[in-house]
Amino acid sequence: MKKFRVLLIVLLSLFLNTFVAIPVFASPATTFKEGVYKISDLEPSPNNLYTIENISPKKSIFILLANEDQVAMQIIKLEPGTQKYDLRPMKPEYRILLIGDGEARILPKT
Repeated sequence: MKKFRVLLIVLLSLFLNTFVAIPVFASPATTFKEGVYKISDLEPSPNNLYTIENISPKKSIFILLANEDQVAMQIIKLEPGTQKYDLRPMKPEYRILLIGDGEARILPKT
């Protein structure tokens, strides 16, 4: 039942996002809080590879990576103080959904 609720929230968030404007940044940011972001909001990576980490000392965060058809490509729960995780290769039209009180840092993979 708990999985169903999480999945329902994620799908509703993705569906509702098509009707709500996504904030546009004056300069690309690397630190993100709860919300839905386009990959094009990030600093462009030449190979479209990124890493993500939870930089919050006490709060966890749930990450969902969705493609242009709003199909979940990757789902990660980041506990506080976890190490960096590699994200799948992404296109600029992909979206990242962050749920939780934590704060994530997304950087191009070097």
